[in-house]
Order: sequence, then structure tokens, then C-alpha cells
Amino acid sequence: MKAGDKEFYDLMYHFEKDVAFGMCIEREDRKQVPPGVFYCNGTVNSLFCSYMTGYQFGKSIAKDGE
Repeated sequence: MKAGDKEFYDLMYHFEKDVAFGMCIEREDRKQVPPGVFYCNGTVNSLFCSYMTGYQFGKSIAKDGE
């Protein structure tokens, strides 16, 4: 999965849907930020990085089970 592809944006959508607990969830403009920064709020960004890591781990476990 690469930042900017459909799978990545689908993951962002599901993260935003799952984490709707009152925090400001505002995406950064991808053209103006360094790699690894996806949201304006640093806490939300850290949560998304953890969410993405868990997703990728689950995907690799599923692939190993095939």
C-alpha cells in the first residue's frame, strides 16, 4: 500500500469513521507536508499511524495464512 492509492484513502476513510470521538480530524494537504504526516492534529496523526500499522500487520498475517 502506498500513500495516495485507493487502498490508502479507503483506510483513511475507515479510520475517520472508527475514530469519530470528538477530535478534530482534518487531513493535511499532501503537497505541503513531510512524509508520515497525514492529519493536522498530531494526536490524530499518531493514532492513524498506529491504525495503519495494525492494518498492514493484519494484512500480512492473512497473506501468510493463505
